[in-house]
Amino acid sequence: MKKMMLWTMVILVVGSVSTGFGGMPWRCVDGTEFPRLKRLAAFLDLTAAQRSEIRSLVQKEKAEIRRLADLLLQNRAALGETGLPGEFDDAVVRAYAEEQSGHVADLIVIRQRIRSGVGAVLTPEQREKAADLRAFWLTNG
Repeated sequence: MKKMMLWTMVILVVGSVSTGFGGMPWRCVDGTEFPRLKRLAAFLDLTAAQRSEIRSLVQKEKAEIRRLADLLLQNRAALGETGLPGEFDDAVVRAYAEEQSGHVADLIVIRQRIRSGVGAVLTPEQREKAADLRAFWLTNG
Protein backbone atom coordinates (compact mmCIF):
# COMPACT_ATOMS: atom_id res chain seq x y z
CA MET A 1 0.00 0.00 0.00
CA LYS A 2 2.82 2.38 0.91
CA LYS A 3 4.62 1.65 -2.36
CA MET A 4 1.40 2.18 -4.32
CA MET A 5 0.81 5.51 -2.56
CA LEU A 6 4.37 6.59 -3.37
CA TRP A 7 3.99 5.79 -7.06
CA THR A 8 0.59 7.44 -7.15
CA MET A 9 2.11 10.63 -5.76
CA VAL A 10 5.05 10.46 -8.14
CA ILE A 11 2.77 9.88 -11.11
CA LEU A 12 0.47 12.72 -10.06
CA VAL A 13 3.30 15.15 -9.52
CA VAL A 14 5.37 14.27 -12.53
CA GLY A 15 2.28 13.38 -14.53
CA SER A 16 1.04 16.91 -14.15
CA VAL A 17 4.00 17.85 -16.29
CA SER A 18 2.61 15.60 -18.98
CA THR A 19 -0.64 17.52 -19.02
CA GLY A 20 0.99 20.23 -21.06
CA PHE A 21 4.09 18.71 -22.52
CA GLY A 22 4.33 14.94 -22.00
CA GLY A 23 7.40 15.00 -19.78
CA MET A 24 7.12 11.59 -18.12
CA PRO A 25 9.01 8.47 -19.02
CA TRP A 26 7.03 6.39 -21.48
CA ARG A 27 6.62 3.33 -19.20
CA CYS A 28 4.67 2.52 -16.06
CA VAL A 29 6.26 0.88 -13.03
CA ASP A 30 5.22 -2.54 -14.32
CA GLY A 31 6.90 -1.88 -17.69
CA THR A 32 3.73 -1.21 -19.67
CA GLU A 33 3.51 1.99 -21.65
CA PHE A 34 1.57 5.05 -20.51
CA PRO A 35 -1.06 5.12 -23.25
CA ARG A 36 -1.89 8.79 -22.70
CA LEU A 37 1.74 9.83 -22.96
CA LYS A 38 2.26 7.70 -26.03
CA ARG A 39 -0.73 9.39 -27.67
CA LEU A 40 0.54 12.78 -26.56
CA ALA A 41 3.98 12.13 -28.02
CA ALA A 42 2.32 11.07 -31.28
CA PHE A 43 0.00 14.11 -31.22
CA LEU A 44 2.97 16.45 -30.76
CA ASP A 45 4.97 14.44 -33.29
CA LEU A 46 7.99 14.23 -30.97
CA THR A 47 11.20 13.07 -32.56
CA ALA A 48 13.32 10.34 -30.98
CA ALA A 49 15.81 13.01 -29.91
CA GLN A 50 13.07 15.04 -28.23
CA ARG A 51 11.77 11.97 -26.40
CA SER A 52 15.26 11.15 -25.23
CA GLU A 53 15.88 14.69 -24.01
CA ILE A 54 12.54 14.78 -22.17
CA ARG A 55 13.35 11.45 -20.50
CA SER A 56 16.71 12.79 -19.36
CA LEU A 57 15.06 15.90 -17.90
CA VAL A 58 12.78 13.71 -15.80
CA GLN A 59 15.61 11.32 -14.87
CA LYS A 60 17.62 14.22 -13.43
CA GLU A 61 14.80 15.01 -11.00
CA LYS A 62 13.64 11.45 -10.31
CA ALA A 63 15.66 10.90 -7.13
CA GLU A 64 14.54 14.19 -5.60
CA ILE A 65 10.91 13.51 -6.52
CA ARG A 66 11.15 10.09 -4.88
CA ARG A 67 12.78 11.58 -1.76
CA LEU A 68 10.07 14.22 -1.43
CA ALA A 69 7.29 11.69 -2.06
CA ASP A 70 8.76 9.46 0.67
CA LEU A 71 8.83 12.41 3.05
CA LEU A 72 5.21 13.19 2.26
CA LEU A 73 4.21 9.59 2.98
CA GLN A 74 6.22 9.46 6.22
CA ASN A 75 4.74 12.75 7.37
CA ARG A 76 1.22 11.59 6.56
CA ALA A 77 1.77 8.32 8.45
CA ALA A 78 3.19 10.16 11.45
CA LEU A 79 0.22 12.52 11.48
CA GLY A 80 -2.14 9.54 11.44
CA GLU A 81 -0.44 8.13 14.52
CA THR A 82 -0.78 11.31 16.59
CA GLY A 83 -3.51 11.60 19.17
CA LEU A 84 -6.30 9.27 20.04
CA PRO A 85 -9.75 9.50 18.48
CA GLY A 86 -11.46 12.50 20.01
CA GLU A 87 -8.16 14.26 20.79
CA PHE A 88 -6.96 17.19 18.73
CA ASP A 89 -3.84 19.31 19.08
CA ASP A 90 -3.91 22.25 16.71
CA ALA A 91 -0.18 22.97 17.06
CA VAL A 92 0.81 19.40 16.16
CA VAL A 93 -1.46 19.30 13.13
CA ARG A 94 -0.19 22.70 11.97
CA ALA A 95 3.42 21.54 12.29
CA TYR A 96 2.70 18.52 10.09
CA ALA A 97 0.77 20.69 7.62
CA GLU A 98 3.62 23.20 7.38
CA GLU A 99 6.12 20.42 6.78
CA GLN A 100 3.89 18.92 4.09
CA SER A 101 3.45 22.31 2.41
CA GLY A 102 7.23 22.71 2.17
CA HIS A 103 7.57 19.35 0.44
CA VAL A 104 4.70 20.11 -1.92
CA ALA A 105 6.26 23.49 -2.74
CA ASP A 106 9.52 21.73 -3.61
CA LEU A 107 7.63 19.32 -5.89
CA ILE A 108 5.91 22.24 -7.61
CA VAL A 109 9.29 23.85 -8.27
CA ILE A 110 10.60 20.59 -9.75
CA ARG A 111 7.49 20.26 -11.88
CA GLN A 112 7.91 23.74 -13.29
CA ARG A 113 11.64 23.19 -13.89
CA ILE A 114 10.85 20.03 -15.89
CA ARG A 115 8.02 21.77 -17.68
CA SER A 116 10.27 24.65 -18.65
CA GLY A 117 12.93 22.26 -19.90
CA VAL A 118 10.40 20.32 -21.93
CA GLY A 119 9.06 23.54 -23.40
CA ALA A 120 12.59 24.40 -24.54
CA VAL A 121 12.84 21.02 -26.30
CA LEU A 122 9.64 21.52 -28.29
CA THR A 123 9.40 23.44 -31.52
CA PRO A 124 7.17 26.55 -31.55
CA GLU A 125 4.48 24.58 -33.40
CA GLN A 126 4.63 21.76 -30.83
CA ARG A 127 4.42 24.28 -27.96
CA GLU A 128 1.35 25.80 -29.55
CA LYS A 129 -0.27 22.39 -30.01
CA ALA A 130 0.59 21.48 -26.41
CA ALA A 131 -0.87 24.75 -25.11
CA ASP A 132 -4.07 24.21 -27.09
CA LEU A 133 -4.35 20.65 -25.82
CA ARG A 134 -3.71 21.72 -22.22
CA ALA A 135 -6.39 24.41 -22.48
CA PHE A 136 -8.79 21.79 -23.83
CA TRP A 137 -7.99 19.40 -20.96
CA LEU A 138 -8.42 22.14 -18.37
CA THR A 139 -11.84 23.12 -19.69
CA ASN A 140 -13.11 19.64 -20.55
CA GLY A 141 -11.54 17.55 -17.81
